[in-house]
Amino acid sequence: MDKNEIKEIRQRIKKESATFQLMCGCYVNSEKNIVTEFEKTFVDLPEEEIHKYIEIASKTLSGKKGDNLIELPFPMEAESDGGPEKLLIRLRDSGLKDEDIRHEFYNLIINNYARPDNYLILVYHDIYDVPMKTSDNMELDDSEDIYDYLITAICPVELSKPGIGYYPDSNSFTSLERDWVVGLPESGFLFPAFTERMADVHSVLFYTKDTKEPHTELWEDAFQCKSVRTSTQKKNTFTSIISEALGDPDDDKVKDSFAEVESTLNTFLETEKKIREKDDPIIMTKDDLKPILADSGIDDMRSERIASKYEAAFQEELPGTSEIIDSKILKDSGPRLERKDLMKQVSDLNKKLTESGIVKPDGKEADVIVKVPDDTAEKITATFIDGQRCLLIPLEGNEEMMINGEKKDL
Repeated sequence: MDKNEIKEIRQRIKKESATFQLMCGCYVNSEKNIVTEFEKTFVDLPEEEIHKYIEIASKTLSGKKGDNLIELPFPMEAESDGGPEKLLIRLRDSGLKDEDIRHEFYNLIINNYARPDNYLILVYHDIYDVPMKTSDNMELDDSEDIYDYLITAICPVELSKPGIGYYPDSNSFTSLERDWVVGLPESGFLFPAFTERMADVHSVLFYTKDTKEPHTELWEDAFQCKSVRTSTQKKNTFTSIISEALGDPDDDKVKDSFAEVESTLNTFLETEKKIREKDDPIIMTKDDLKPILADSGIDDMRSERIASKYEAAFQEELPGTSEIIDSKILKDSGPRLERKDLMKQVSDLNKKLTESGIVKPDGKEADVIVKVPDDTAEKITATFIDGQRCLLIPLEGNEEMMINGEKKDL
């Protein structure tokens, strides 16, 4: 699924346009027991409940593709009879009305989902009459296909925070009663995937709120899909490789090196975007990375070590360049690199002043500074006039003289 296809389905999940046929779910406690189950016709729900359920369903299709939203194909064994893909198809085709299939589905998640606290499993069923589109993306009235799909959300159920409230009947303030409240989903999925604006029963689009530590056991154990890293995990892996090679991340020199790498990566990305097709992925290979590290001022030995560990860490799937750029470090890199460049300019200037004798090795300015052409310098002599030691500087008739920054006529 591309961004536009995800957006097309998500735009349906609004109060004025949602057409969910049926919704069902079960409440699971910390001991992995089903406390209660329910089945609801969506249009019969109170308006305030509709708003909340729509918010939950919409959240399951939100976030960045490749990070919050991960599309995974089913392996062949998952599509065999009795496999999870066939279970999802049976659940969808039943319209969520078969209680036995629902129980089988609930137990598949409960037995493979690692959450120590209470949670709610929500399943929505919808049928989308997919409109035809012209080449310029204009929708036509004619239908192109029927997309029959499920959205599943796994939501934490937690006690509300303690508080004090006012009770008019007793005209007093007292402790509020704490309730078990359903939060926004931490995991979920869309099945089947909506690929090329058609149902693709061979893939599922997973949602994760936590991109650092997603519930990969849901992907791998429940649905037998091969897990992949989120973009956040790829970025953190790359950062760890660089940090391990450069040393203490709190050291200013290391921070400068990080800034250089991020800035050079971003320059590489922007350059590649200009010469590639719009949707052409810009993958970061080991051969691309090595000159970037060299341009960032990292020595050959460290560059080779970083490149080798990078290749080993991402041997199954190389990340896109944008996935390993740390936006926070990149944002801070501008001022940091400007400050570093300014310090280098000051150092270079001090070196030149020292070499020219204007500044002494101890950093103090010389007492007398004379700047003349090389051929004149050879003619300068020292002598005593009226008992005072003086410099004799021969002048041509048309030469100008500056003393302490001011022009002098002598």
